[in-house]
Amino acid sequence: HDDLPWMDDDDLRRGLPTVHKKWDEGTAVLVGDALQTLGFELVLSPECHPEPAVRSDLALTLAKAAGAKGMVLGQALDIAAETADQPLTLDEIIALQNGKTGALIRWSAEAGARLAKADIAPLTAYADALGLAFQIADDILDVE
Repeated sequence: HDDLPWMDDDDLRRGLPTVHKKWDEGTAVLVGDALQTLGFELVLSPECHPEPAVRSDLALTLAKAAGAKGMVLGQALDIAAETADQPLTLDEIIALQNGKTGALIRWSAEAGARLAKADIAPLTAYADALGLAFQIADDILDVE
């Protein structure tokens, strides 16, 4: 949903018109909702992993990454920063970035380890750095 006018108001995503530009804002919201619920459907499907506990862990951690303490929080912080009286501190910027995109990149990296019942710590550190780098690059492209 962050491409919509009341958030980032992006016209392009990966070089193509965003959904709200190609169709309309209502369609963009519905497509975003459908894609998010599809993610839960896929990780909760028996085809994802034979053990219900592993699938449940994937769904719970995905909900946390996408929700109020993850992506949603990061997006809210980003919106608030646009009208803030003072510039964000470096720590606030990192917290924003870790939530906005970093939470889902982190979840994606950790998911394979969770499926294999392996240690997630090395992938978490990697994903946190990758998420921050991605968001910084994305923000630079937005300025240009």
